Amino acid sequence: MLEEETCGVPVFSEPALVNIDRFYGQIMQGFMGDYLEKHMQSFMDLQIKTAGKQNPPPPEVWQKMLTMNSPVMQSLVQSYAEKSREAFQKMKDQMDQQTLQLLEAMRIKPPQ
Repeated sequence: MLEEETCGVPVFSEPALVNIDRFYGQIMQGFMGDYLEKHMQSFMDLQIKTAGKQNPPPPEVWQKMLTMNSPVMQSLVQSYAEKSREAFQKMKDQMDQQTLQLLEAMRIKPPQ
């Protein structure tokens, strides 16, 4: 990814790549991977709905579409935001469950 990022306008900043890399080998690796995959899929779905085809539109078209204030565009962005919220809530619920299981295994009473 770092090699691709140096060939033009980067998708991720260097600090973002470092933070993503920090999740490898950590307890959050599975959650973060799932979270990022769901967001990427939601974004691709938004592109497909907007462009009406499998290939993403060129950057100029995206910029024009994002500045439009049409009900269709608002609906698409709202749908994307809802999918993002759902993915984040699922990740939070999984983390909460895993924390409770860890506390139980350590025989620590969870806070109420």
